Amino acid sequence: MPGTSNHVARMFIGAAILAASHSPAFVDGISAGEMHPVWHLPAIVIATKPPPPLAPEPQPFAGIGSGCAVGPVHDLIAAAFAPDQLATALYIADRESGCNPNAYNSTTIEPYGNASGVFQILAPVLWSSWSADCGYAGASVFDAAANVAVTACHVAAYGWSAWSL
Repeated sequence: MPGTSNHVARMFIGAAILAASHSPAFVDGISAGEMHPVWHLPAIVIATKPPPPLAPEPQPFAGIGSGCAVGPVHDLIAAAFAPDQLATALYIADRESGCNPNAYNSTTIEPYGNASGVFQILAPVLWSSWSADCGYAGASVFDAAANVAVTACHVAAYGWSAWSL
């Protein structure tokens, strides 16, 4: 309806389309080179800010203490456990320490000690016994290779009963 603000807005848009249709330059957000596919009029292009970048895709874990998907501790576990035990071993190591050989739980479980290393073996009592039984007497519970090898040895003999599944 003439005289209303809606009419004024339509007149302004119409004038802008007319101006853009006679000009090869980009005019106030309207490009003469872009035509609306149905009306064969120049398309109105409204400049907007680009959307914010998407969050980066999560990357696989890499390295000691970053999880068990890949890395040196993953490789130790893959080499030490039988194929039918590998998924369980990776699950337990990830749950217990995130495959961090330096993981340590400060809560003491009497009389055994503190959960330590990749598989969180209670040290000093269980670690001393298990490591001696498996040929790693004197090794540190924080030595990733020893912790993984002792756990594989113990699991082969006794199963996963020391860890709740």
